[in-house]
Amino acid sequence: MSEAHAWLDRAAADLAAARFLRTNPGIPAVIASFHYLQCAEKALKGVVILRGSEPPRIHALGRLLELAASSAQLDADTADLLTPCAVVARYPGFEVGPTTQDLDRFDHFAACALDLLRVRLAAPPPDTAEPPPDTAEMPPDTAGLPPDTAELPPDTAEPLPDAAELLPDAAELLPDAAEMPPDAAELPPDTD
Repeated sequence: MSEAHAWLDRAAADLAAARFLRTNPGIPAVIASFHYLQCAEKALKGVVILRGSEPPRIHALGRLLELAASSAQLDADTADLLTPCAVVARYPGFEVGPTTQDLDRFDHFAACALDLLRVRLAAPPPDTAEPPPDTAEMPPDTAGLPPDTAELPPDTAEPLPDAAELLPDAAELLPDAAEMPPDAAELPPDTD
């Protein structure tokens, strides 16, 4: 497992913990906030690693956003609001915690940071991306087709049936107007 994958696993666990803790009314909201911060911090550090740098040992989400050079929808204001939770959640005297609206913002921020890392892990690094296949080497009648299709002999393909063979006459599908209930035209539209 790569180092960035390890950060992803820990970040995902922190997001799950934050969401679980948030639903328990006996736990102060600032404790859930701490785990939202930890999720975002770990995800952004994973992105920094993927960029080829060593992440600093800091909790400042704004600085980590800069280092991650992210154009994702990660709001710097939310990062600034969430960053102090790295400390205040661990010490008594900060019982007045974030509002429900703040927790919603923190959840969104942490989830976006986690998604950013997931996306970056799924994309190959720019210098190792495989070039597209050279279609100039394929026979002219198969250029642009996937290689497994291009290798099939031309006589093995079965012709497609005519559309008229597949579809019955429309008249057979539609009921006669006389068979329809008189109020059918007045039915409300289906909302499902």
